[in-house]
Amino acid sequence: MKKSNEICRIIGLLLLAQTGPSVFAARAGSEAGTELGAQATAPPVCVFSSLRLLAAENMAAAISGASGASIAIREMIDQTSALLKTATINLAAYAVCNMPHQITLASTRGALLPDTSGAEAQGPFLKEIHYRATARWGEQSLTLLVGGGGVTHSLTQDVQTARKGDVSIEIKVDGADNDLTIPVMEGQYSDNLRFTFGPKP
Repeated sequence: MKKSNEICRIIGLLLLAQTGPSVFAARAGSEAGTELGAQATAPPVCVFSSLRLLAAENMAAAISGASGASIAIREMIDQTSALLKTATINLAAYAVCNMPHQITLASTRGALLPDTSGAEAQGPFLKEIHYRATARWGEQSLTLLVGGGGVTHSLTQDVQTARKGDVSIEIKVDGADNDLTIPVMEGQYSDNLRFTFGPKP
């Protein structure tokens, strides 16, 4: 299991022992011995295993272990109309957090945006693609609507207990957040979505 980016300290075990020469039967009827003390510390740790693909429709993932994945829409537009095509993907990883903590979803660009400015257009064209990202962790979930380019979007939720199990992340591109009747401007679109979990500040 690899370390999370949010927090991970190796669990250490500290054994303290007070030892000295033991004197037994120092004299008839007396008692002698030594006293031993032990202490151990389990630091706060959040870790998760390698991501795995649960399901996908018109999306593909190149998974890089627990560090993340590169996700691509296979066919972004209908090539007969230039209209946006829907896509979805669901990923999961086994996770452990041994303390109350926080989970956060954050988008750095605020939408799927063109990497370059592109050409001018006459009439309406989609130049930023909105999407929804949902993280599910035990009985809790949070959904981040990524729409509004150029602004970082983030959502944080407290988890009141220590927890272990699968955490899943679903990403959807569809007509709920985009106008599927407007053609998409040509270009290479991208965003960075980050999921983190770790101690409360």
